[in-house]
Amino acid sequence: MNLLSKLKPAETLLLLDGSKSDFKNLMKFTFMDLVLKQVLVVKESVRTIKSGRGYKEQRTKYVVIGKNFKNYKPSAFERIYLTTFDKSPELKAVLTKLIKVAYDSIHLERKYRRTILNSIPIKQCFKISLLNQLMGSFSLTSEGYQKRSMVEIRLKDIDMIIGDLLKNDQKKALEILIEIGGNIFLLKNIDFELLRNIDKSILESMKIEGQFDGFDNDYGIWYYMDFSDDYWLDSTFDSWDDTFDTFDSGYDSAGCSSCDSGCSSCGGCD
Repeated sequence: MNLLSKLKPAETLLLLDGSKSDFKNLMKFTFMDLVLKQVLVVKESVRTIKSGRGYKEQRTKYVVIGKNFKNYKPSAFERIYLTTFDKSPELKAVLTKLIKVAYDSIHLERKYRRTILNSIPIKQCFKISLLNQLMGSFSLTSEGYQKRSMVEIRLKDIDMIIGDLLKNDQKKALEILIEIGGNIFLLKNIDFELLRNIDKSILESMKIEGQFDGFDNDYGIWYYMDFSDDYWLDSTFDSWDDTFDTFDSGYDSAGCSSCDSGCSSCGGCD
């Protein structure tokens, strides 16, 4: 099985960039991966409010649990988004507020990175020497270097062909994208508009053929495609750019991304 099929996007980012991995992206792609797996669902409410002498629409993105929430076994680093719903399953959480709650729960960025690197698929890829501990960093083992090279090559290869496949061989494109799961967000040439327009009959044919019976369910790959939901592609990839933008703005307003802390403002950092 391809290595990327076992890695969640935050794990992949850490393997590629180590302690220099962009912290916002670690949080963002972890959240997006949970949405892609239908563990969480992003919805939008629209209401008309008075503005000056007229009225305008106010749109708010909020998050609720998805149909895979109860059966999903999250990694420790994913729990920053899920603990809130464990306590209140019926909650409708405003996305920007959920991001702040998640960010505040982390406390130290370097601690959160350590939580990710302790995940089973990549745990043997890193070592933390005494010097690493003093500097709050970590380094790759020989196995880590080997796996990083494999991941880099695979992502590059997919990036080179995915655009053409989405236009000319959608079935093959889906096979690849489901194989790499949430790592789809790390591709540079992915076109979500093309994904939304994939012929639904292809999904049905893949279901009949049992295309993914060989995947290891321990890594949750089957979450990435629920054949019982014909609307899956439309709803999952609808307005991703807008959701990305909302996440970015919510993250930037949540706390001090310029320092190694989970506090709500840089004035409170230690």
